Amino acid sequence: MIFSPVKGERAVDCLLKGGVIGYPTEAVYGLGCTADQPDAIEQVIYAKRRDARKGLIVVVSALEQVKQVVSPRQYAQIIQHPPQHWPGPFTYILDASPNCSRQLTGGRSTIAVRWSKHPVVRYLCDRVGPIVSTSANISGRDACRTFHDTHRYFSSYVDFILPGPVNKLASPSTIIDYKTGQTIRPG
Repeated sequence: MIFSPVKGERAVDCLLKGGVIGYPTEAVYGLGCTADQPDAIEQVIYAKRRDARKGLIVVVSALEQVKQVVSPRQYAQIIQHPPQHWPGPFTYILDASPNCSRQLTGGRSTIAVRWSKHPVVRYLCDRVGPIVSTSANISGRDACRTFHDTHRYFSSYVDFILPGPVNKLASPSTIIDYKTGQTIRPG
């Protein structure tokens, strides 16, 4: 499936208005919204039937965007020692900004952040900043890997579903604790 910039701008408009979208990521379709919209974040959690204590991953398209969701001290460390696998399909657990929504962190002092290389994710983040990126699935079930499956399961929960390419052979991102280097979830 080919990405359409016209539909991409519709997704951007939806995000800027506080909406929730379905969109292609590296391995699966994701559900997301801007990282600063509590009502939209709540809608994502509700659509997935996700335990709110799990928190959510935030994706960015540039190192500067990380500053919006991590603590100033953590950002200074990242500037000095960037995560070795960024950009790419690696999510790092970082110290959250004190201004970060508890919905994003699951009530913890940390937040999961991925600097994506996926062209659609980068397109969206370049225009709206950090966005939530959680797989389009009901918690505990397989994630949607196509536009059609995402539409079938989530059309009544999201405001727009953006068609685009997904690498169907890829695994979800590896999750690594930035401080310890420990892999929390292999990809």
